[in-house]
Amino acid sequence: MTLPQLLAQRSASSPNVVAWRQFRLGVWNEYTLADVHAEASAIGNGLASLGLGKGDVIAILAQNGVTSIAAEIGAQGIGCVAAVLSSALAPSTVRDVLALVEAKAVIVGDQEQYDKVHDVPVASVRSTVVINARGFREIEADGRPDADKILTIEQLKNRGGTGAAWDSHSAGLSGTDPATILCLVNRESREVEIHRYSHAALLESAQSLHASVGFTRADVVAVHNSLGESVEHALSVVAPLVSGITVNIGQSGLSTQSMRQVQPSLVALHRGWLDGVGSDIERRVGTSRGLKGMAARKALGSTSPLGTAPAKPPMIGPTRAVGIVAALVAFVFLLVSVSLNDFVRVVIVAVIALVAALVTVERGWSGVSSIRRGVGMSRTRAIVSDRPLDESASSPAARLLGSLGIPIVVTPVDGEIIGRVRSEVLV
Repeated sequence: MTLPQLLAQRSASSPNVVAWRQFRLGVWNEYTLADVHAEASAIGNGLASLGLGKGDVIAILAQNGVTSIAAEIGAQGIGCVAAVLSSALAPSTVRDVLALVEAKAVIVGDQEQYDKVHDVPVASVRSTVVINARGFREIEADGRPDADKILTIEQLKNRGGTGAAWDSHSAGLSGTDPATILCLVNRESREVEIHRYSHAALLESAQSLHASVGFTRADVVAVHNSLGESVEHALSVVAPLVSGITVNIGQSGLSTQSMRQVQPSLVALHRGWLDGVGSDIERRVGTSRGLKGMAARKALGSTSPLGTAPAKPPMIGPTRAVGIVAALVAFVFLLVSVSLNDFVRVVIVAVIALVAALVTVERGWSGVSSIRRGVGMSRTRAIVSDRPLDESASSPAARLLGSLGIPIVVTPVDGEIIGRVRSEVLV
């Protein structure tokens, strides 16, 4: 089984299922399986019209988005290998990677990524496709002599071919065929490791994630803006096809506002986002007042080690259980204490309520719940990462997440390393 074959099957059986949402200009735009199948087949047919085919490497240098995902699967459908690079890589690193993998074409996100490729051309690159063509008026003209060298994504999709033709071609692919090359930044060695994955390896990585996290069709997953990260790639591209989850792609990371709108059950770990959410939690703790603030500071003052919280917490936590029991006791007492005068009854009920409130503060339940809601993680049961955090990276933000009862589930997604280049990261 391959990713294009899986997309074709799922779009035929469940065409109207929303598998991806993308945050753009303050709005979550929904994309069904049929939408992405149509986009992938059009891009794949367009690449085939440029003379690209089995074994050719198509580089994708763009932020995570539905078009980038469709471009990867579309290229795979005609037998090409998609090399996915982080948009944060510096120009020199991008050119070194393109030369190492011998990319025949590059799909870039915008003017910034285009400049990284064309300031110093790479000999193997024959064609460049621009997703966001704003500022590229010269390539929108018809009849240009370089029409096969620089074109917009819309021009590529309009070059002909049908979805049935793309399906027919992808049906002949094998799971052992190379599918994707991920260029993973190793910050410790300051190198970019070039990992190659077959279709079977990508599907296995998604199944490993499923086993570690326990996906359900009701799961909503939040990812950031880098398809170059292995776990983010597995969650964004493969998991929606294998596990039927819905993926929400942030425009430029995940803001607190977008997280509150999504209320994800799983989140892909991104170090920049981790630092941001840690700062947000600290700010909310510092500005909380009253019992809520007391509870939050009590809970976060003695942080638990990251990853020790259960991935699936009980439906009713201990504090909620105490509150429910106290309320039931008070209700039963009011029913059976008809012989007591009203003053005594009120005093007894007030004492019970006070005890429940003090237990709540002691356990820190109300403050922690409030903070989780505030950062959009009230339903989040796990954060997914491809590697454990070291001590320096996990302090203080990761420990705060551990205190909120949100573990990091580490699921390595390692491929065959085919090379390394010097790493320069812009951000």
